Amino acid sequence: METEWSFCMNPVLIATADSNVLGKRINNWHDGALYANRANVVILAMYNIYHPISVIYVNANAKWKSLETIQISKTAIFTAAIKDTGSARINAWDAAIQIQRPKGTPGYLALLAHGHDPFQHGTQEEIKDQVLALSMAIGTDAAWQPLKVR
Repeated sequence: METEWSFCMNPVLIATADSNVLGKRINNWHDGALYANRANVVILAMYNIYHPISVIYVNANAKWKSLETIQISKTAIFTAAIKDTGSARINAWDAAIQIQRPKGTPGYLALLAHGHDPFQHGTQEEIKDQVLALSMAIGTDAAWQPLKVR
């Protein structure tokens, strides 16, 4: 269905709504075109208004890209920690728990009722929640603090 064009609609905003690359391309072209024709007094006035906006946009985009790479790095660290929890860490935690509460006892079941499975299977969020639940179940008991740092 075609709609009539309205002077209230920003065609550049609509065209770039789903494309940051296209937005940067249009910004750079527009800023460059105004700069190239700044000898004209009217164009110079438009350039003086638009250029600071362009600089803010370019800097904000660079900051966003920087934060995106940091997020990718932190996600990789988190993913590695989750994978480590699934094997070596849960084995160490289980061994430490069994020293004070033998397997199958109510004390053991209070901490690891479903064994290793919840720490090895499920989404990253589910595994993270299971580790948090174990940490909360251990509480602040001084005897269990070495287990918390493993």
